[in-house]
Amino acid sequence: MQSACESALRVQACGIRLETPEFINDIIKPYENVLRYMGAAAGIYRIIELLDREGGCPSVVDVGKRAGGPEDEYPKLRDILMRVTLRSHSFRVARLSMDLLKQDYREGYEYLTPITIVAALGHDLGKLPSLRPPGHYVKGEHVIGSEKAIKEIFQAHYDAIESARDEETRAALSHRARWIDDAREAVLNHHRTGATGFTARLRKADGMAREMEVAEITKGRAKSIPWSEWFDPGTFLKKYVRPEIHYIDEYHNWRAFLFGSVVYCEPAMIYEAAVKYAKDKNVASSALMRSGDKDAILKEIVSSLKDAKAVSPELGRAYYKRAYAVKMSGGMILNKSFVPLNVEAIGSPAEIDHGKDRFFFSIKNVRLRSEKES
Repeated sequence: MQSACESALRVQACGIRLETPEFINDIIKPYENVLRYMGAAAGIYRIIELLDREGGCPSVVDVGKRAGGPEDEYPKLRDILMRVTLRSHSFRVARLSMDLLKQDYREGYEYLTPITIVAALGHDLGKLPSLRPPGHYVKGEHVIGSEKAIKEIFQAHYDAIESARDEETRAALSHRARWIDDAREAVLNHHRTGATGFTARLRKADGMAREMEVAEITKGRAKSIPWSEWFDPGTFLKKYVRPEIHYIDEYHNWRAFLFGSVVYCEPAMIYEAAVKYAKDKNVASSALMRSGDKDAILKEIVSSLKDAKAVSPELGRAYYKRAYAVKMSGGMILNKSFVPLNVEAIGSPAEIDHGKDRFFFSIKNVRLRSEKES
């Protein structure tokens, strides 16, 4: 089998991408001994070669024209990230992952470099055209292709375990290759909220990379700014939530209404209003970029609104949205989730009620649903 050093020389000799040999020298070379000892070096160089050869494709999959969602609107994200190559993005995520690893462990982190580098370099391999299944691309399916690619690249480890002569050897080989399974799991789950350990570190590095890429491409117009420094509850409510109250679109959809002293807002509307707010403020937020982070962002928004005394007490301290039953005239019941807000935090009740569609007069009662009903 070709040694890691020989692979490195071959990559650098034929690699016409300046960033590839630079990445190898900065991130791989310092840890080559431990990578070789852990059986990771050859596979890592295979991933690097694959990225060097095919990674000039965009770091997001072009699925053609589609109905716009908040993540597409913010701030024309797809157009921006189409200009970032998969190679560049993967190398950046690997650099950031190593930085985060060193911050978390300080000392003794070297033996965690195989899983860290493999997961970071391989997290988006499924976006390579050669590794995508034919047909229509489904958003988020690339993680399956990425995990599969990593398994195939390190298949020799699994073959060695299967062909082991005795249980003791098999157990030793399995223990030594466990980091590969951990890397695959991190890749498979890095878009999911609530991640921990290696997966959380990969997710954080991926988000940081996206924020940096957006800031660089927009030449600083879009910046990564802490939530508390840009999100103003008063501005958010009056400029972005207020226009949605009693608004009915052409398809007769509505997402917020005033009943009594409470404005009931659909969670999706609150989230999308925050996306628009961030876009107008030129804020680059990895959480707002990822639709999978909607619940986390909603919790952040509601927490800020609670601090500003803008949330109705009926929500409860432990909740960021609640299930409600809306009784209409005629007895029909609509079951929806809402974020209840104090009307005074948004505007004058008389002004908000003025000119509302007669549909909203048919709302006769709004009550919290019990856990049994939910």
